[in-house]
Amino acid sequence: MLGVKILFIALASRTVFATCPSYQCEIKGFPNQSTCLYLDNSTNINYVRPCKDNYACVSISSTFSECQYQSPYTPNTQVAGASCSYDQDCVSTNTCVNKICKGKPIYSNCLSHLDCDVGLYCYPGNMTCVNQLKKGYIGCMEDAHCVNDAGCQVFSSSNPQNNVCTEYFSLADYEVMIGCSQSGDINYLCKSGFCANVGTSVCHPAPESAKTTPVICLKDSYCLSKPIGASGMIFNTTCNCGFNDRSEMFCSLFPGDSVYNEYDSMVRDWIESDDILKCNTYGRFGAGCMKTHWSSSKYKEFTRKMYKAYNYAQIITTDDCMIEISFPEYFKALDTSSGAGFIFAALLGLSLV
Repeated sequence: MLGVKILFIALASRTVFATCPSYQCEIKGFPNQSTCLYLDNSTNINYVRPCKDNYACVSISSTFSECQYQSPYTPNTQVAGASCSYDQDCVSTNTCVNKICKGKPIYSNCLSHLDCDVGLYCYPGNMTCVNQLKKGYIGCMEDAHCVNDAGCQVFSSSNPQNNVCTEYFSLADYEVMIGCSQSGDINYLCKSGFCANVGTSVCHPAPESAKTTPVICLKDSYCLSKPIGASGMIFNTTCNCGFNDRSEMFCSLFPGDSVYNEYDSMVRDWIESDDILKCNTYGRFGAGCMKTHWSSSKYKEFTRKMYKAYNYAQIITTDDCMIEISFPEYFKALDTSSGAGFIFAALLGLSLV
């Protein structure tokens, strides 16, 4: 494949040839009532069963886990604009007003963006809540400084007057995007949702797998993309152990793969909706904001697609009981009546509260 460059997504290529654990659902034969996972040395199989009620399967060692109580309620998690019943539901100095968390008003003193109400951010110059910068305005240093459907296009890490608030998914392929790695990165300022340093750091067409997914693998070099872009770049993902009963490994997804695209499409739906504008700047991609302003069915659909996109190798061909233990939020969002197999992960470095 002379003349074709190969770049690597997320991690440098590893030679793994790993021996993956095998997981199998079982309901009897466990060492004690609280055990939810244990390794049977005679079969070399990890037997698993879900915990009941509000108990979660917590790892004690690599081969033993037990059910431990997890409180269904965590205080101080809801950002301004998200639903609440009492003040203690809300983050920081926010209060609960008419069942919605409310932050500090404009020009109030603040220590964090979370202190400020919807439409505001904590200006670092004098630590006061001020209006978020509109699309096309200069002066940002991070996405949180911009309105919720835009991010900060950074050209200088020291001079905010060189940086501009830019609409998400608006930059065409090969427009300069400072800070992208040679490995390639998810970047929602780019129309493709992807950027890479290909000699110059630019928005780049999103790569997709060269093989039909799921791709069984033994090492990362099995996980190559089709040639993509003007230079015919070939990207690489990682080969990961599945949580299945056959000890199989699978390639993680490329951002151009169909399963990932289902998730990406819902990200775009959220950003293009007015609902993203209804929460604190740090909560723009948070579960609390989505739960409050999207329908329950749409929130569950988003959760399913997000978990499957980011944990494809672990979820594909995995039994329901292992999914329930490993990805409880995903399991709750499944339509189990039809036999179907937190929320936004640190997207763009923003808080998920």
